[in-house]
Amino acid sequence: MVINLRLTAAVTAATVVALLAVAAGAETFFDSAKRSVELPAQVDRVLPAGPPAAVILYTLAPDKLLGWVRAPDDEAQAYLLPRTRKLPAVGRLTGRNALDPAALKALGASVIVDFGDVNATYTDLANRTQAATGIPYVLIDGSLKASPAAYRSLGKVVQAGPRAETLAAKSQAVLDEVSGKSAMMAPSARKSLYIARGPDGNETYGAGAFTDEMVAPAGGTNVAASWGRGNLKDITPDKVREANPDIVIALDPYFLEVIGKNPAWKQVPAIAAGRVYLAPHHPFGWLDEPPSVNRLIGLRWLAGVLFPDRFDNPRDAVRDFFHTFYQVDLNPAQLDKLLANRRTP
Repeated sequence: MVINLRLTAAVTAATVVALLAVAAGAETFFDSAKRSVELPAQVDRVLPAGPPAAVILYTLAPDKLLGWVRAPDDEAQAYLLPRTRKLPAVGRLTGRNALDPAALKALGASVIVDFGDVNATYTDLANRTQAATGIPYVLIDGSLKASPAAYRSLGKVVQAGPRAETLAAKSQAVLDEVSGKSAMMAPSARKSLYIARGPDGNETYGAGAFTDEMVAPAGGTNVAASWGRGNLKDITPDKVREANPDIVIALDPYFLEVIGKNPAWKQVPAIAAGRVYLAPHHPFGWLDEPPSVNRLIGLRWLAGVLFPDRFDNPRDAVRDFFHTFYQVDLNPAQLDKLLANRRTP
C-alpha cells in the first residue's frame, strides 16, 4: 500500500485543528461564500465590515454591535434605540482606508460580519483580514430577496436565533405581500419611474443597480434602464422629459427646491403634475444607502407610491416595521415627518 505522506500530514493537521476547535467550544459555520469559519463559543462584540452590515446587525443584535461604520446624525438618532445612538464610529473594512490589522484587533471584536455582494473581491478581503487578525470573518448575501435567509444565518453567527427567526418571518411577509400583489398586475399596468439622485437630480440608477431589487418587485419599470448600467451621471431634465416617467422619486430633499428654481425640470410631465415623491431616509435610506434590510420598508413604501389602491395603510406598515426591526415606537409626529414626502405643483 502506497501512503501519500503529504496528504496524510494535511489530514492530520486538519484533524488537530478541528479537535482544538471542538475542545474550545467553537462552532463551524459556512458563510454565503461557502467558506468554513470557526466561530467562538461566546460572541459578545460584533464588528460590521461596512454600512449594510451595521444596519442588519443593529436590527438583530443591537447590544452586540461594536460600533457604527459612520455615526448616524442627530435626526437619524431619534429613530434608533437610545443605547445605540452614541456608539463609536469604527470605520469600514470594505473601503479604501480600511483599518490595519493592529487597529482591528484592538477593537476586541468576537467576529466580523460583511453583508452585501459575495464575490471574489470580498472573499479575498475576508480571507486576508481573518488571517492577519485571527478574528472570524463571515460573508452574508445581502440581496433583498435573501433577507430571511440572511437573518437565519446571522442568528447563528451572533447567537440570536429566536430574534433572527422573528425578523426572517417578518422579512418574508413584506416580500410576499409586495410580490404577491404585483404579480397579479398585467405588464401594461406597471408604472415607469425616474429615480433622481443627488441634490440636482441629475444622477440616477441604470440597469444592474441594486435598486432593481426594489423597482421590479414593486410593480415599476426604471426609465433609465436603457441609458446605461450602474450609477449614471449628467442626466438632463430634457432626457427625463423625453422618457416621460409616470412618477419621479427624489432621494435628496434639496432636489425639491431645485425643481422650483429650474424651469426645465418643471417641463417633466410627472413633475408638472405633482407626481414627485421624496423617499424617506431616516434612520437609514429607504431606497438606497446603505443597501441593507432598511430597504424592506422602502420596498413597501415604493409599492404604495406606485399603487396606493393596492397597498393601503402605509402608516400601519411603517409603524410595525420600526417596532419590529428598529425596536422603536413611532409617535404620530414622527410618522407624519417620515411620510410627508409628496410635493404638489
